[in-house]
Amino acid sequence: MLSFLIKQVKNKLNSNNKILFFINGIHPGGKERRMIELIKELKLRREMEFELIVMNSEINYPEIFDINVKIHYLIRKKKRI
Repeated sequence: MLSFLIKQVKNKLNSNNKILFFINGIHPGGKERRMIELIKELKLRREMEFELIVMNSEINYPEIFDINVKIHYLIRKKKRI
């Protein structure tokens, strides 16, 4: 059953697919590293467009620049109390 679903999804995928990743920041940590590895793997398997929205300008994984993903910075302003 699972292999049938995977085949169905693969048949529907084409080069017009786009994925937008949204993350707080690219700091040292597990979720950030896993996201970068996921993007790398998906870029090897399919012709897809990727864009990344980051809420902080600090990037601790410089390899994100090597995988040809467009990065948008959406810097949050600190709340005034």
